[in-house]
Amino acid sequence: MSRKREVEALDAHLTSFERWVDTDRYLHEQMATAEAEHAGAPIEALCADFDAQLDVTRTAIAFAKVCPPDGPDLDGLAGAAFVLALY
Repeated sequence: MSRKREVEALDAHLTSFERWVDTDRYLHEQMATAEAEHAGAPIEALCADFDAQLDVTRTAIAFAKVCPPDGPDLDGLAGAAFVLALY
């Protein structure tokens, strides 16, 4: 049962990470545009990036909380070193 919850939590973390990657890419585009136009910082993009980073952190914490005290089940898991580091 723990394995199923761990996998669900990892999937949620992957989803939040992918959203952050997209948000971060957009932020960098907006920063480049602002620089080229000598404009102020793109506040909305900065806030969205910050919120996405918080979500990545929250999903990592959620993953760690569903794992048993001795850590996640790594048997047969691709990327086991990453999962253990995330824990």
